[in-house]
Amino acid sequence: ININYLRYLYRVKGNWFFGAHGVMTNYTASAGDPTMDDVLDLLGLAGFQSNALGLFALYDSRDNTRSASSGSQFKLNNLAYREGLGGDSSFDVLQTEYDIYRQWIGQQVTAIQVKGRWTSDAPNSAYSSIELNGYTRGELLAEHMTHLVADQRILFYPRWGMTVTAGAACLYGDDVFDQNQDCFDRDNLYPSLATGGIFVLKPKEKMVVRAELATAKGGRYAFYLSFGQPF
Repeated sequence: ININYLRYLYRVKGNWFFGAHGVMTNYTASAGDPTMDDVLDLLGLAGFQSNALGLFALYDSRDNTRSASSGSQFKLNNLAYREGLGGDSSFDVLQTEYDIYRQWIGQQVTAIQVKGRWTSDAPNSAYSSIELNGYTRGELLAEHMTHLVADQRILFYPRWGMTVTAGAACLYGDDVFDQNQDCFDRDNLYPSLATGGIFVLKPKEKMVVRAELATAKGGRYAFYLSFGQPF
C-alpha cells in the first residue's frame, strides 16, 4: 500500500481555517489464496489506484491539540477522485467531524465526537468503514458511515488515570453485495465499549499513552496500546 497526502490551510479569521488537500493511494489486497483472491476481485475489494483533490474547512478552538480539555473542533472536507487525475475510477467522498471537550471536577475530561463519511459512485474498495474500537478497519463496508463516541478521561494522580469509551456506528446505503442498508435497522448498528489505563508521559506537553481493552458486536475483542488521545 502506498499513500501520499498533502493539506494546506489558511487562517481566514479567528479559529477558522480554509484550504485544500490532495491524496494519492495505490494498494492491492490479497487473501493469499487464488480462489479467495477471485472473490475479492468479484466484490471489488482487490484494491485500486486513486487520486483526488478537494476543499477543506476547519474550526479549531481547542486549548491543546494533543490532549484537549476545553474547546471544540469541526472539520468539513470533500475529495473528488477522478480518472483524469490518474485514478482507476471517478467518485466523490464527503467527510465531516465535530469534537467537543469539557473538563469537570479535578482533571476529568469528557470528549464527544460525531463523525460521518458519505460516498457517491465509489467502488467497493472505497466504501466507508467502522472506525470504532473493537472493529477492524475495512472489515465491514457500506456507502455511508456515521458514528457517535463519548470518551471519558479521568486522572487519579498527576500522571495516572483511566479511560472509558462508549460509541455506536451505523453503516447504511448499499453494501458490497449491493444490498441497501438502513441506519434505523438494528442489524446495521455497531456498538463499542472500551476501558483501560492512561499514563501521562510529559505532563507539560500533555503527551499520553493509553492501554485499553475493547469489546464490540459479534463477540469481537481487541487490545490497544496507543500514543495520544483518539481525538
